Amino acid sequence: MVIGLLSLLTTGCSLGAVEVDRVSAELDWAVGTLVHVSWTQDDEALAWLEFDLGDGAWTASPALTRSGGLQEEVILGAPGDTEVRYRVVTDQGGRRFESAERTVHTDPLPEILPQTVVTDWVHEATSSADWVLGSLDANGGEAYSGPFWLFIADRAGRIVWYRDLEFATSMFPRVARDGTHIAFDERILFDLEGLSSMVHRMTLDGAYDEQVATPGLGWCWDETTDGALLYDRNMDIEAATLEEVSPDGTQRTVWDCTAWMASVAPSEEADHCNTNTVNWTPDRDAVLWSTYWGDYIVEVDRQDGAVLWHAGALPGGWELQPDGVELDLQHYPNFTPDGTLLVSTHVRDQEGEQRAREFALDSDSGTLTQVWSYGEGVDGWAEYSGEAVRLANGNTLMNYGTGGEVREVDPEGATVWSLQFGDGMTLGHTQLVEDLYGLNRGR
Repeated sequence: MVIGLLSLLTTGCSLGAVEVDRVSAELDWAVGTLVHVSWTQDDEALAWLEFDLGDGAWTASPALTRSGGLQEEVILGAPGDTEVRYRVVTDQGGRRFESAERTVHTDPLPEILPQTVVTDWVHEATSSADWVLGSLDANGGEAYSGPFWLFIADRAGRIVWYRDLEFATSMFPRVARDGTHIAFDERILFDLEGLSSMVHRMTLDGAYDEQVATPGLGWCWDETTDGALLYDRNMDIEAATLEEVSPDGTQRTVWDCTAWMASVAPSEEADHCNTNTVNWTPDRDAVLWSTYWGDYIVEVDRQDGAVLWHAGALPGGWELQPDGVELDLQHYPNFTPDGTLLVSTHVRDQEGEQRAREFALDSDSGTLTQVWSYGEGVDGWAEYSGEAVRLANGNTLMNYGTGGEVREVDPEGATVWSLQFGDGMTLGHTQLVEDLYGLNRGR
């Protein structure tokens, strides 16, 4: 009698609770840190997984109403080569059931993925997001020849999810605008005209998987809240254009950079339209376009393709203030929550000097006035690529591209977290992630 009661208490079972059985776990065939857990339950109830990722702290998947019968959920966030404890929990009207605790061991990470290093981690000063999504060129350098990998790493620097892109490059993985999946560009290295290029949408477990053709895709893309894709097209045509693919597959040219360049600066070389950034701003319904050889930024109206302003090395553009502030191989201009413009840039003629520059825009005077900068006297250099993004807590996320580092700095310029991938690793776009399970819902 005592033994039976003890067994009842240790399983968490209460009279009338919805019980589960046939609990089992299997590692994902492509991602050895992703665990598929299946079970059967004998009636409808809220059900979820609780799991310990090897650090003694229990966390949980979302509680979902599930019918009786066979069910499945995934464990997300597990590092490689780690013993994970897990159990299935149900709740029906406050009557809770816990399955017996089980364990599963994740696979070691693929050898090509680097051993990351985390430094300067001031826990209380960082943003609330626990993970970072990005892409990685494991050979690094300016050739961008791959192999390319997508990754999600936690704040401790442990890679908890990955995807081998094999023969494709991908510089702009993003959290989808609706937050239900990730989306990333795929350009096949051997397809010199980019005819097979696409934007790939998928959940972390691959249950939702969709490809959208983006012929001629160069390097970068973004999406709108209504599901349209915007991208630079310069691989299969003489011109460099901003293209839009609507959700129904209809494609149109929003803006022809090459034609515009010929009217503004006829003497400039054609490759000065090649871009490293396409960023759409919802409240402006306009696109920021940034060039890597031209050293200028353009904002283009999404609806009619009108150039709203440009600044940098081209004549006739908005003036950068104060004197001496310039754009040089700049990357990833974007608007902050306060409406200022933030961009990562070199300092002209000063090898090894990287800056994040924040500008206030004045359309009446046609000026961009620097109001904040970061990087002077600080180690950190991206020979190519690089980003600076303002976070909700006021910190700035720095990405050092070919330098292989992601760094969070506070408004005073103090580093509060640094994730280093090491020499020979080139980072594409990186973005902090609040909720891994949010990326597993699908459209």
